[in-house]
Amino acid sequence: MGARIAISKDVIPWIRTMAGPTAPADVLSRLDQWSQGRKATLAQIGEASRKLHVPFGYFFLKEPVETQSASPLFRTFGNRLARQISVDLRDTIQKMETIQEWLRDYADEQALTDCAFAGIVDADNIQAEAVATRLRHILSIDVDWNRRCTSAQDAYRTLRAAIGDTGAYVFENGIVELNTTRKLDIGEFRAFCLYDKRVPLIFINAADAHEGKLFSLVHEMVHIALGEDDLMTPSRLEEERFCNSVAAELLMPRQDFMSFWATRTNGLSISTAVEKAAGKFRTSVTATAIRAKEFDLISRSELESILETVKTSVKKRRLRSGGGDFYTTAKARLDNNFLFMLYGSIQAGHTSYTEAYRLTGCKGDVFDKLIHGVVE
Repeated sequence: MGARIAISKDVIPWIRTMAGPTAPADVLSRLDQWSQGRKATLAQIGEASRKLHVPFGYFFLKEPVETQSASPLFRTFGNRLARQISVDLRDTIQKMETIQEWLRDYADEQALTDCAFAGIVDADNIQAEAVATRLRHILSIDVDWNRRCTSAQDAYRTLRAAIGDTGAYVFENGIVELNTTRKLDIGEFRAFCLYDKRVPLIFINAADAHEGKLFSLVHEMVHIALGEDDLMTPSRLEEERFCNSVAAELLMPRQDFMSFWATRTNGLSISTAVEKAAGKFRTSVTATAIRAKEFDLISRSELESILETVKTSVKKRRLRSGGGDFYTTAKARLDNNFLFMLYGSIQAGHTSYTEAYRLTGCKGDVFDKLIHGVVE
């Protein structure tokens, strides 16, 4: 019989918390047994470590250690408060923090200037329309930029590139790194940002629809303009609403939206009018319906009916992460400017290939093809 180890009763609740609400029931049952004094084999600890995505060594600690991320709470579907995050989201946050730390070091070495829109908004004296106008100017986009795009996906790519040109970094993924068995839950979070005046970072959940990704991208950009991480706490719900207001104004300008509704939706049912406006402005039906209600173009009951229909549709729809050509998908997950900087740092001898592999999650020929697809 192999050696058996007693797991500290102080560590087990901490491990359960790190594992998150989606932890496998069989492993949670085993944790309960260990908390009651039953000893564990090394094989059982190894299995629990793999299934819970908790470091193997944590099971041998006598007491918990501080591992809390700098950004524990994020905007979710419907702007709920996400008080307990899953291990998949936790690992994604930590990955982005690692990349941002590398970017900080690179910014120090290269004496990079600040992001053009980081911290530009005075939170005590702000108007949504004025902020949207200023952001358009910084991004060099016109008031109708998204309507001239061919689709919501095209608008998302256009805005992502424009944001990158200002000194911010945008990453996206629908899974944890390249692990297709660990899908990021769109019901848990849609996006988050990590603020830094020189290297602010935005992460978009790629499991979302293109319209949702576009709105989240603007929303997180506004958080950076406010000079803050996207933390969802009760005292900051007003800031969340403000970020939504700016995003709505940047994508669906008041005057243009009112004019379109007055001239292009006559004789249409409310639901059809909302869908037509959503298609025009490359926004989701939900965001468009809320905008219409804001201008009293639809009633509260009509809005609630539309939102309930969308909610039912989302539950039935199976959103997939990734897919398509591997290299195209891998490139989309990583920020182009980051990859370009990483390549330059490797060539200068400041970053090892081992470190680059760790940062990107790719290695060998896969990494070479990925990096050369950006720099050539």
